[in-house]
Amino acid sequence: MAELKIKAKEQTNELLKIQTNEYMNYVQELVSMGNIMNKKFFISIPYHPLSDKHKNFFQSLRESFVPRSLIKLKHEKFQRYRKEINLRIDSVMSALASIGVKSVVMDTQSIIELFYNTYNPNTSSQEKMTDIKNLRIKE
Repeated sequence: MAELKIKAKEQTNELLKIQTNEYMNYVQELVSMGNIMNKKFFISIPYHPLSDKHKNFFQSLRESFVPRSLIKLKHEKFQRYRKEINLRIDSVMSALASIGVKSVVMDTQSIIELFYNTYNPNTSSQEKMTDIKNLRIKE
């Protein structure tokens, strides 16, 4: 654009000077309307563990008498599932990075704001969300 401005100033023909200025305006408008390089895309990575088996009556009865072992088991299972989903996330992120696409993992606050802004476009432009730590959650 800087070169076009110099060329327009150097033009001796008035018609070419006008056409160069109109071309610069056209290019600026085209770039502002068709800026596809700054678009955001969201990828949801699903995870369904195959090891969720139904328990028989005696296993359920035993767990009701020893809840501490059940909590420990659930925590270990959660950590294992979390590790597996993180491996999937890393795989997707590295594939995107290999084609030059920057990616980040969204935190809870970002996801809430995304849905809030998506489903409340008029309200979200006037009222901003508060931090998730300040939200009152009914338990």
